[in-house]
Amino acid sequence: MKNPFSQMMTIYKPQELLDIAFKRASKLEVKFKPRTSDITKARKREKARVTAVADDLINRLTKMVKTFPTFDNLHPFYYDLTKTLVDLDKFKMVIASLSGTLKVLKKVHREHFYKIVYAQKPSIAGNARKGFYGRISSIIKRLESQLDYLREQRNIFRKLPSVSPDLFTIVVAGYPNVGKSSLVRSISSAKPEISYYPFTTRKLIIGHRILNEDDPIPQRIQILDTPGLLDRPLSKRNNIELQAIVALKHLANVIVLMIDPSETCGYLIANQTHLLKEINATFQDIPIIVNLNKMDIAPPDHVSRVKKEVQAIFPEEEIEILESVAVKEEGVTEIFDAAMKYYSSIF
Repeated sequence: MKNPFSQMMTIYKPQELLDIAFKRASKLEVKFKPRTSDITKARKREKARVTAVADDLINRLTKMVKTFPTFDNLHPFYYDLTKTLVDLDKFKMVIASLSGTLKVLKKVHREHFYKIVYAQKPSIAGNARKGFYGRISSIIKRLESQLDYLREQRNIFRKLPSVSPDLFTIVVAGYPNVGKSSLVRSISSAKPEISYYPFTTRKLIIGHRILNEDDPIPQRIQILDTPGLLDRPLSKRNNIELQAIVALKHLANVIVLMIDPSETCGYLIANQTHLLKEINATFQDIPIIVNLNKMDIAPPDHVSRVKKEVQAIFPEEEIEILESVAVKEEGVTEIFDAAMKYYSSIF
């Protein structure tokens, strides 16, 4: 699925809107029949100008309003994601304000159009058009804060990742520096399609892998690294971070939770296993694979402690704990194969 915000049109500044509209009106060629009176020429010319300006402004503002998808029709992933990035109540208020402005523009155009229609002198028709330009300029310039706000939201939304909710998705989670990116790269294709997108103040990395290139229609899977999402216990997260994590729930078919028993990542084992406990509680319907990484430098007593703490989190089941050195691509095939066991049961 493409990012539903990727094709959004430019949000113009007020003066840009006015300059475009006035320039278009100034280039209008109005033709007259022979022996047409001066007042008729003036009326026709000025009516064409005010209508051109009004139509251009109304059309551009309408397109700017409609360039934002209807949030209620978004896929749940994108809906929850946008809620973490924007105050939807404020956003809808700005959109409603612009929609209200469209009605005002139409009213002002109608008033001045009829002033021109009933003008008895060319100068009066010209003044009516100038009066329209003045009022319309004032109305459009008052939209500066709303348009600035929409421009900011557009820049945020256009940078959201393009995800495929229908693809089998492996989410790699854990504290920073535990080796998640190394794992994503190693279990993606030889030249992994990895893209970086701002996700609040952090990054979401998406990798893909083709299962069998010889298939008539090759099947792809999606692999997500969440370096900035799961970097502290859920209980300490603010509302925005919690909603961002909930958004991932709409994509994950299996979670690979990576733990660094060497603690060289900068976080204690206790914190990492506590994170596992909270993720397990939050994503109860999603299978979790526990991966101990950096096994080449992990002290044996640390490894034993991690395994005991992990088993305590899953007292009713024999949880498989896989070991790896992701940076050396050791043990990564076993992790991928373990995750793919859930593929056949879902797809």
